[in-house]
Amino acid sequence: MILTAGCSLTEQYHNKFPVWPHLLNKEVDNIGKSGTNNRDIAFSVLHHKGQYDHVLILWTHWMREVYFVENLSEEKLLHNIKQAKYFCREVDKNKIIKEQTRHTLMSIYTVQNYLNDKGISYYMMQGVPSFWNSSNIEPALEEINKFEHLIDTNKFYGWPTIIEVGGFNCVDNLKLRDHTISKDDQHPNLKGNQKIAEMFMKHANI
Repeated sequence: MILTAGCSLTEQYHNKFPVWPHLLNKEVDNIGKSGTNNRDIAFSVLHHKGQYDHVLILWTHWMREVYFVENLSEEKLLHNIKQAKYFCREVDKNKIIKEQTRHTLMSIYTVQNYLNDKGISYYMMQGVPSFWNSSNIEPALEEINKFEHLIDTNKFYGWPTIIEVGGFNCVDNLKLRDHTISKDDQHPNLKGNQKIAEMFMKHANI
């Protein structure tokens, strides 16, 4: 049994066609969930009680989170980070980027250690871009450089996931924007999901 985890790129949230976990030609337990962040993706694996002998994880963008900051007279919504709501002063942006980067790094590290301790094989890839805005990359790289020695890059395709520094994410590298469901639904269509499944089958040794 293969356990698959991730965000809406992984969840079978529609009945139009099978998404990538169901194109692996293997028995799968798909726990992908739309809108989830990387910490919750990690928790979904750690909390799962089913039987499985292989795990495939497609991580979501690293800035997916909601912050609530009280007692600020000039709260500002940062529109440069899609699908995330940040209420903070502009001066705090780099601090938030670094904090979110650490959260993702520790999520990856925690899951890989857990699975290694259990003797369960696994493989990971980045689904959507880690950062939607290039201005987020420099502060994130400061944190990645501090902690990436913790990540088993042999089990994570295209590390460090940021294409601007030679990394990989499915949306950009597999050109999934050319293979979307519709103008209103930018998730990958059947061909796009086949591309993701093929990547996992090629590199995850399943």
